[in-house]
Amino acid sequence: MTDKAHLDKAKVDAFWRSRLKVPDPRIATSFRDDGRLEHDLKLITRHLSPEANVLDLGAGTCTLASALLDRANSVVAVDKYAEFLSRAMPDPKLHTVLADVVDFTSPDRFDFILLFGVVNSLDTPDETLLYRHCQDMLSRNGVLLVKHQCGIREGLVVDKYSDELGGHYHARYPAVTDQTALLRRFFDVTVVDIYPDAFNRWPDTRFFAFICRRHQVT
Repeated sequence: MTDKAHLDKAKVDAFWRSRLKVPDPRIATSFRDDGRLEHDLKLITRHLSPEANVLDLGAGTCTLASALLDRANSVVAVDKYAEFLSRAMPDPKLHTVLADVVDFTSPDRFDFILLFGVVNSLDTPDETLLYRHCQDMLSRNGVLLVKHQCGIREGLVVDKYSDELGGHYHARYPAVTDQTALLRRFFDVTVVDIYPDAFNRWPDTRFFAFICRRHQVT
């Protein structure tokens, strides 16, 4: 299926710039501190080794990246907003990069690439380009872990004022079937229903994680 509405990049940028004013680093980029981080870390650590070099794309205030520093060899955190990255606590194992994730490339190969909550702010062409870059940057036996809300039956764009967030919210939720099909153009994919029902607050969307590995050559 196709999305019901067009994603307006200016509206997406305006929304995230409004989040720069939120004082709590966790709430600024993840909207609420409700236990999701613990579920995220549980899934990540199943696939993460202490020797892993990690790339966190769309790292925001580096809450997740910082939580991985004692579980990995190094973490490169990329975000397009300097104000978010400046909130990260300095650590010799953490390297922050100011860049749009769609444009970011590196000659390095990463054992683990994270893309959490990013796809909701991308249109399909930019998302597709990003997966091409991830394919190039992923080590031979590496894992790309993608997580975000998806439409359960069809894709949709949310475009309305949110009382809870205190601003106009604009985001794309691709249909989970479309999301899986797009990722499978580049990777072998396992879909995980990552959160309990209580974290999935709307009847037409749900959080999913996509565990992606390089296609096996036969």
